[in-house]
Order: sequence, then C-alpha cells, then structure tokens
Amino acid sequence: MRALAAAHIAVPRPLPSRSGETFELLELPGLPGRRQVDLFHWIDGHQLGSVEEGLAAGADAIGEIYATLGEMAARIHTQACEWRPPPDFRRHSWDADGLAGERPFWGRFWELRALSRGQRQLFTRLRSRVHAELTAFGTTADRYSLIHADLVPENVLINGSRPQIIDFDDAGFGWHLFEIATSLYFIRQEPFYESARAGLIDGYRRRRTLSDEHLELLPLFLAARGTTYLGWVHTREGEPVARELTPQLIELAAAAAEEYLRPQSAWPT
Repeated sequence: MRALAAAHIAVPRPLPSRSGETFELLELPGLPGRRQVDLFHWIDGHQLGSVEEGLAAGADAIGEIYATLGEMAARIHTQACEWRPPPDFRRHSWDADGLAGERPFWGRFWELRALSRGQRQLFTRLRSRVHAELTAFGTTADRYSLIHADLVPENVLINGSRPQIIDFDDAGFGWHLFEIATSLYFIRQEPFYESARAGLIDGYRRRRTLSDEHLELLPLFLAARGTTYLGWVHTREGEPVARELTPQLIELAAAAAEEYLRPQSAWPT
C-alpha cells in the first residue's frame, strides 16, 4: 500500500503504533490466541454500494464512477508490473491452483453441503475446465501481476467525485481480468450493469491496454470468481453471515458457470 501511495494511487495510509510498528500482536479478553491489529488514517466518504443493497450512486453517475474505478485498477496493475517487491515479500496467488486446484485458496467450493446434486456436478465440471484454461492462458506480465482482488462496491469510498480503495487483505498475485470480474460480479443482475461494465472497461483502457481478445475471456473469470464465494461460505458453514448469503451466492455462481460453459469461441494465443 505504501508503494501504491508512492505512485499517487489513493489508498489508506497506515498509522504506526507507538512503538513504530505497522502491526501489533495483542491478546484480547474473550478471544483465543493473539490478534494482529493495525490502524489507518480516517478516510471521509461513503461506500459505493453493498451486496445486500446494491449501488448507492444514481444511475447517471454509475458509468463515470466505474470508469474512475477502471483507471485505478489499471494503475494498480501497471505499478505492480513495474515494482520490485522486497526480497521477503510474500502473498498468496489467485492462480489456476488457487482458484480451481485441489485446495483452492478460499476452499473446496464443490463440497459445499448446500449444493444440490446437479449443482455439485456443474461446479465439478466447471472446476476442471477453469483450471485447464487458466493454465493455458498463462501468467505473463501483460495479464497477471499483484492485484487488489476485491474491488467491489463495498471497498470503494466516495468523497465527492474521488474514489479511494480500501480493504487490501485479499490482495495477491492474480489475473487482471480476475480483478475486472470481481468488480462486476455482484452487479451483473442490476439494470445499470451494462453502463458500469462499459465504464469500467473504458476507464481501464485509458491507462492500460486490454485487448478485445482478452476481454472475450471475461465469462471465464466471472465463473472462477463465483466459485471463490462458494468456497468462502463452505469454510464458514454455521456462521450467521455465511448461512444468510449461501442461497444467493449459489444462484449467482451457478448462473455464471452456466453462461461460461455454453459453447464458446477458440481461446486467443
């Protein structure tokens, strides 16, 4: 985040502890083990929207907001491709194994108990296809780098016309199209989706190349993104939020999977 800020990208500013550390490990009453605690400077603004309530902005502002978000995503990817991380820098990967391997980063989504038999078969078939085609797509710098990995409306704070990105805990190595898919995933059924999609892509292309051939693969990354949310609730079965969101997440992920698995044109080389 400090490297992004040095590249003039609007992100939260970490506030060091009294001992000068970025993180402190603390034991808190009533909680087992130690907790990693960090603090950031206050950011004025309101959330762009939420999964439960949709986008907070008016329809006429959606296109421009997402264009700005697309520009910020492109700037993050360009910075990441040009940045040399410190030698001890380690982050997880949203790669083929991290999304569709034997142990995906967010959990074995196809084992979610709430899935019907048909849905389980659908996601098992999807997993095999996604892993093969992501592997074929490759991880060259024109398509893969460090990404935010959670550029959803909840994680964009708007102050006037200026958006700032928060919540970098999912940030890791991944495809740029996975970033774009994440931004669009939860608004695919909204009436303003096409405006948001067009704005996001236009904004991204103002700052970074995104070919039409690569963009044709967006259904692949939308389907892959959907499975991660199933893995998330699978590893949290029994928690109130997971129970509440599971039916909606299954419906959205199944729709993305079915759309992707329809006959498609050949992959770009």
